[in-house]
Amino acid sequence: MSDAGAPEGDYLPDPHLLRIDDSKVTEYLLNITHAKGGAKASFFLSVGFSLDKIEEFKAALREHAAQNKIAKVEPHPYGQKSVVDCSLATPSGAKPCVRVVWNDHADGAPPRLITAHPLA
Repeated sequence: MSDAGAPEGDYLPDPHLLRIDDSKVTEYLLNITHAKGGAKASFFLSVGFSLDKIEEFKAALREHAAQNKIAKVEPHPYGQKSVVDCSLATPSGAKPCVRVVWNDHADGAPPRLITAHPLA
């Protein structure tokens, strides 16, 4: 069940249910040839994630939401964006600070992954 009212400083509810489309991972976040996602892919591949193990990457993004509080909430035409920042467990053992953005469409389904990228 989605909670469109999750405030800043709180955790996203039910992170194990967060929706992550396979295509968001394979065609964008882990695709080094993608015009906008290529740099993100280079980063995520450099810390041990791979196209061969997309479920591992998806699990890490859900765990990131479970371990890090919402930094910012922004309403927009497609619902409510929740921005979650910082430590992401990776296959390499590194724990870089990463921003992951989730969108709650207020349709009763869990929020959906929009993007993820490292923070400087």
